[in-house]
Amino acid sequence: MVILEVLNSPEQNILSLIKKSQSIFGIDTLSGGNCGMFALAIGRILQDKNITTTLGFLIRDDDGEYNNLRDAQAGETDFYHVVIEYKGKMFDGTGMVTKKQLLAMANDEYGDSNPRYLGQYTINDRHALSVIDNDTNWTIPASNFLVKLT
Repeated sequence: MVILEVLNSPEQNILSLIKKSQSIFGIDTLSGGNCGMFALAIGRILQDKNITTTLGFLIRDDDGEYNNLRDAQAGETDFYHVVIEYKGKMFDGTGMVTKKQLLAMANDEYGDSNPRYLGQYTINDRHALSVIDNDTNWTIPASNFLVKLT
C-alpha cells in the first residue's frame, strides 16, 4: 500500500509527465521560451486529475521593485523562467529543481546574480497567463503540449 502511494503520488505524476514530454519534444524544447506554455499545460493536466499546482516565475528585478507579476509586466522586465510548484517543490522541463539551481541558471544564462522569484500563481491567474502568452518566447502553444500528453 505504501509503495503504491509513492508510485501514484502527485510528485510522481508530475515527473512522469516531464519524462514523457522530454521523450516527445526533447529536453531543450521544454525551456528556451517554452517553459511557460509547458508549465501551463502540465498544470492543466494535473488540474484534471484534481492535483492543484501553481506557477512560479524567475524575473529580472535590479531595483527590488516588483512584488507581483502585474508590476513586473508593466515595468517590462525580463522573465527568465517559469516553473510548476507543488507543495513547496518546483518542477520544470528538466525535472525537480531547487531555488539554488534557478538562481544559478539566471546567473549563467542571463548574467543576473540577483533575480527575483514570484510564485504561487494559479494556472488561471490572468497576469500569469498574460506573462506566459506575451512575455516569453514560446514556439509551442500549451494546446500542443496538451494534445501530445493526454
